[in-house]
Amino acid sequence: DSGLLEVISPPASYYPNMSSIRQTLGDPIDRVRWRSKQNLDFGYLMMYCQPKGTYYVQLEDDILTKPAYLTKMKNFAVKASLQKKEWLILDFCKMFKSVDLSMFIIFFVIFHNDKPVDWLLEHLIQTKLCRFDRDLKDCKKQKDLVWLHHKPSLFQHIGTHSSLKGKVQKLRDRGFGKLSLYYAHKDNPMAIVSTTLKHYKSHSIEREC
Repeated sequence: DSGLLEVISPPASYYPNMSSIRQTLGDPIDRVRWRSKQNLDFGYLMMYCQPKGTYYVQLEDDILTKPAYLTKMKNFAVKASLQKKEWLILDFCKMFKSVDLSMFIIFFVIFHNDKPVDWLLEHLIQTKLCRFDRDLKDCKKQKDLVWLHHKPSLFQHIGTHSSLKGKVQKLRDRGFGKLSLYYAHKDNPMAIVSTTLKHYKSHSIEREC
């Protein structure tokens, strides 16, 4: 009701007939359908979010975050803009300026059947900046001007099972460091706590409180 969290679902008419989708890159057809739908989902989400804010950030749901990560991200973006850097991507977990989203949306939708979204992202930047008469070293130099990396990392991926059946991914960012996941409570207020649940072994409600 407050609008803090919004859940969206594209209409079925947004998607092509996935049963007749082309098999590409030599991948199994199930994988092609999965990554094609993911490309279209990303494009739809970007279209929906574009008018809602200045920046767009795509985050997975299985990550740990550094304290005050939102402030750090905003400050990094503002600093890059003040330094007149014409950035396209800030590599936290992919952050874009909302005004730039249209080109990403169009690219993802046009080539949804051809390659995974992270490859399409690389190709878009390469197509936009790299010259055919220059080598890969020059291309990387040009990409580094618009694809900025924040160090140390603000996010750590902790999931191992992909939404693609059978795919396991063990992604760890060594620059993230260690993060305390438990903070002991201090000076708890006086309270009477009770339950009708039977506790497990020694884990009674009195002990846990």
